[in-house]
Amino acid sequence: MKKIAKKLRGRGGMTLAEMLAAVAVFSVLMAAIGTGTAAALKVYRQSTDLSEAAVLASTLSEAVMDELRYAVDPGNALDAAEESHAVFTSRTYGKNVSFVSNWVDGRVYIGPLADGTKQSPLLGSKAYQHGLKASVHAEYGGGVYTVTIAVSGGKSAALQEREFTVRPVNQ
Repeated sequence: MKKIAKKLRGRGGMTLAEMLAAVAVFSVLMAAIGTGTAAALKVYRQSTDLSEAAVLASTLSEAVMDELRYAVDPGNALDAAEESHAVFTSRTYGKNVSFVSNWVDGRVYIGPLADGTKQSPLLGSKAYQHGLKASVHAEYGGGVYTVTIAVSGGKSAALQEREFTVRPVNQ
């Protein structure tokens, strides 16, 4: 027993200064890790928003192309704000329909231009992830529809913009 006590007495422990230095180094490392994690999270969110915006723009493009490709009776009409919109007869939605962007919920609707109550969502609500909002503007001229799609996020301006033309097959 005396041998064990003698061995324990001979060992030196850590001083207060050494302990404070170790805590300070640990604190600096944790602060650096926390800052790096916050920056990585911000970049992740931005890339996720851009990716979701690209998916929404692509999905809207396909839906708009499908409608306009098989549209008949193409033309343009003015809405209540005196903006020109392409109107057409849709195989699904009937006569004199157009794409309408709703700025309140950020969704795109399709239906009769004059009657907002009969408009249907072009895509389901699950397509608009992370507060994304979309707008579609289409005009007809020269035998083709010219379409502009813009997708924006809650805090940022346009994340995705696409412009394309569609020639109806039923002309």
